[in-house]
Amino acid sequence: MRDVIVHEYDQLDLDIIWDVIANKLPTLAPLFDSLLEKM
Repeated sequence: MRDVIVHEYDQLDLDIIWDVIANKLPTLAPLFDSLLEKM
């Protein structure tokens, strides 16, 4: 997804971006918090 965002601005699928924000990030947030605490 990063590659699409960085290199193909005009081809972003807002439905996919919203899905990631709404459904994937809340699941990953505790993992990120844990990783940051270890740094």
